[in-house]
Amino acid sequence: FFQAEDGIRDFCLSRGLGDVYKRQELYGVLDPESREWKDGLLSNVYRIANEKPPREEMRWILFDGDVDAVWVENMNSVMDDNKLLTLINGERLRLERYCKLLFEVYDLQYASPATISRCGMVY
Repeated sequence: FFQAEDGIRDFCLSRGLGDVYKRQELYGVLDPESREWKDGLLSNVYRIANEKPPREEMRWILFDGDVDAVWVENMNSVMDDNKLLTLINGERLRLERYCKLLFEVYDLQYASPATISRCGMVY
């Protein structure tokens, strides 16, 4: 996590999300016996980034690395007009107006057409 002086807060998730982490480690897991929910890496970052800031600031969640079709499909509803991340436990987390997503990728060869249609491209 990075905090800048100019009112911008960055959360950087680096290369290999789909290669290094399982889907449950990214989004969270519901224990079948205890019914206890444990946030994953992405759901935890998402919660922190969407907390109400004490002052006006812009927050960015930066995904630096290839887009893997397995983990990014859950982000489609965040990137469309709904701006909702729906977790496996049924909880829905809204992307707040002061929080934005940025995907820095080499190419989108593994992304689905549904994901690509929700992205703005800068070359």
